[in-house]
Amino acid sequence: VRQPINSAQAALQALAQETKGSAPADDEIRDALARAQSVLDGITLSISNAILGVSLIDNKQAIATFASDLVEIVGLAISDCPAEQRHRIHIHSEGTAVFSNLDPVLIRLALRNLLDNALKYSPTNSSVNVNITQDDERLGASTKVSSQIKDASGLNDDMFEHRVRGGEVDVEGSGHGLYLVDKVAAAHGGTITYEITGEKYVTFDLFIPD
Repeated sequence: VRQPINSAQAALQALAQETKGSAPADDEIRDALARAQSVLDGITLSISNAILGVSLIDNKQAIATFASDLVEIVGLAISDCPAEQRHRIHIHSEGTAVFSNLDPVLIRLALRNLLDNALKYSPTNSSVNVNITQDDERLGASTKVSSQIKDASGLNDDMFEHRVRGGEVDVEGSGHGLYLVDKVAAAHGGTITYEITGEKYVTFDLFIPD
């Protein structure tokens, strides 16, 4: 299923490259292409979440971990986000690389879900910050995704349950994202927690132990 979606995304990117004019019609075409690309990105994320749900949760599949660079994985997760939204995401890390033993595919998908939520539930054009650190106190690696929030009333521990959605229910979503993030963290022996600051900002902390 994903292969034809990838082909469609490549075709859209090729069309976008050919549409470089400055006429109003060109702007309309670019906007339409961006919307189509965003829809395909959402479909790809939903399919990936469904595959993860079956393989990791329903089938109780064990994971294989190895030393991986979290900075690189965060960069890949950002590349999975809609192109017109990527400029909002900023990476901060202690160095050019932060290594941890993990399954890079699952962590990339978990981070993609955290970024997707941050982009959707924060004010338009606000920044999303990703902080990657070695946590010596907890003996592991921490990836924190911080963003502004429109409404803190829906943020509670129920968010990590299946098909439960937090706040701003008018935002599109299935309620799978944070549930799967929680399962990915647990599969690594880690945790996913959140902290609200001044009812204006929220930080999700994905911690993977050494």
